[in-house]
Amino acid sequence: MDNKLYKKIGKYIKENLSFFLFVIVLFFILNARLPWSVYTPGGLINIDSRLTGDKYDVEGSFNLTYVTFIEGKIPSLILGAIMPEWDIVKNEDITYDNETLEDSIRRERLQLYQSVSNAYFVAYTHANKNITIRQAHQYVVDIYDMADTTLKVGDEIIKINDQDITSFDSIANIIASSKVDTYINLTILRDGKEQEATAKISNYNGEKKMFIGLVAINEYEKQPDINYTLKQSESGASGGLMLSLAIYNALTEKDITNGRKISGTGTISIDGKVGPIGGVKYKLSGAVKKKSDIFIAPDENYEEAVKLKEKYHYDIEIVKATTFNDVLLYLENN
Repeated sequence: MDNKLYKKIGKYIKENLSFFLFVIVLFFILNARLPWSVYTPGGLINIDSRLTGDKYDVEGSFNLTYVTFIEGKIPSLILGAIMPEWDIVKNEDITYDNETLEDSIRRERLQLYQSVSNAYFVAYTHANKNITIRQAHQYVVDIYDMADTTLKVGDEIIKINDQDITSFDSIANIIASSKVDTYINLTILRDGKEQEATAKISNYNGEKKMFIGLVAINEYEKQPDINYTLKQSESGASGGLMLSLAIYNALTEKDITNGRKISGTGTISIDGKVGPIGGVKYKLSGAVKKKSDIFIAPDENYEEAVKLKEKYHYDIEIVKATTFNDVLLYLENN
């Protein structure tokens, strides 16, 4: 009985071999990851809906704008070549030299955490609310070609030469007191596990360097305690300005949205300066499609946004952002 069954199965496979091969080849073609990616217009994220805590009600809304990122598989690349608002980019153009796409993703995730940290501080200080640092974290965000180290992007530095690290200044002081061409020993957190690493101190134009880029991310004690909920799929620092505006608005009695749907983009530094972003055309397009009243663009991206508005006859107001305070004064008075 079993032999007859095996023979029937074998005969069926032989008779349909070309079909099975076609399915297998098609599967790999559709799922193969190629060295390109696709950028497309994104949408909006209503920040107010993600804020929790003792906050004031809002009539309008503050919205993050984003770029949709699609892996470079054959179907998406075909669409990228056809759709006028879609762009195909090489992965090597969105990563640093000698790093993986995974390292780039880790970096953008850290930049997101820093933008949220900065947004809290800017919003609370401008609203005259209490905010103090509970714990400061120092993460490796860049490793330059000249570095001689076993550190990786995403490592959190917790000790150097057995000294606890509590701020960037504590790292700078240890580097300054170390001898050139010697190695310092670092205790780090990598993927949630404590590990050891080393880094060489080098001389660069008379300054001692590790050739490591660091990012500071603070945890705060806040009163009132308003919090923003992140999603695992999100990354990048470009939402910092809009987040700081939304948190400020939640902390103060006057609603600066005035019932408007306000979207925008821009990084935020801890001292309230607004920085440039990439992909403004995708973000503006998404804001227009979602019928935003205002689009806030960093100073460096403002002219491009205005040209896009004129080219496509967008019905939206473009506001230039240089600092948090500039944008705040504009919204309060318009």
